[in-house]
Amino acid sequence: MPQFYRDINPNKGNGFRSFLKALLMTLIMTLISLAINYVIAYMEGSTTSNSMDISSMWNIYNNYGVNPMSLSTYEKDIFANIVKSEDIHINFNDIGGNETLKDNIERLIIKPTLNPHIYSGRNLLKPPNGIILYGPPGTGKTMMARAVAKRIGGCFINVTSALIENKFYGESQKIVGAIFSIADKIKPCVIFFDEIDGLCGTRNILDQSHVTSVKTSLLSEMDGIHQRDPGVIVFGATNRIDNLDAALKRRMRLHIKVELPDKDSRREILEKVVNGEPLADDVDLDELADVADGMSGSDLTELCKLAAQYAIKENSNDSESILINKCHFDSAYCDLTEQ
Repeated sequence: MPQFYRDINPNKGNGFRSFLKALLMTLIMTLISLAINYVIAYMEGSTTSNSMDISSMWNIYNNYGVNPMSLSTYEKDIFANIVKSEDIHINFNDIGGNETLKDNIERLIIKPTLNPHIYSGRNLLKPPNGIILYGPPGTGKTMMARAVAKRIGGCFINVTSALIENKFYGESQKIVGAIFSIADKIKPCVIFFDEIDGLCGTRNILDQSHVTSVKTSLLSEMDGIHQRDPGVIVFGATNRIDNLDAALKRRMRLHIKVELPDKDSRREILEKVVNGEPLADDVDLDELADVADGMSGSDLTELCKLAAQYAIKENSNDSESILINKCHFDSAYCDLTEQ
């Protein structure tokens, strides 16, 4: 028993003073305990969730229909990475090219999700447990996942290594579990794992134990998807599908390669990018699409931005007379190809 408790003796004249001393020490220990808990929460990156104010809790309930009092600390942290359907400004019409990819996703994912009654009792027609989009960078894999979320009217959860990784042992596995539990509560929902090969690459004996545990947790959650509502759609994007763990590829059965755009697709992408922009008459998008062979959609967007910057540089004194001409595109193309 602590000394200050033993000091309390009702037979002594200073008993009341000893009682106050014990009470003060108890309060001090309580404050120290709270401070330690706060420091631990801060190091875990969870202070925002623990100190969630009434306004934030009301927004969660009002926007998602979820009781914030029932959420764990890890689930509250996930809400910072959720994008609501009305805040997604990408749809299939905004994605140039990739018509085959759009048709496959519409047929295999969106229709079963929006019409579950048609596919009930037909196991062969159920949507896949997960979809892996692979191919060169800049081909629109992330845009496609966002467009699916917009199409089904659901939320979009963007999952990166930074969200999952935690220096405390066992915390990353809890975050993985929270991602899928939140998705169940706010479905329809798209969970998007960006650069999924960084999270679930091929396992080997050199992996550290916590890395293996995170991969095992992710695989376990993926195994449980078939028991959930098909409104939870999991996408993974990677540039190196050969580096993915074989068990993950088995669970995410649908693998779709997103190719670099062909000439017609490049033409369509350029039309969408320059729509409404001040182009000079000497700009030929067909010729530009032909010259830009091997460029991705992201490259074409950057090409147009650089051309616009050259136009601004040339006409910096009169913004109303700015026109993006062929010379600006030629200069921009040289800058990109020299990198």
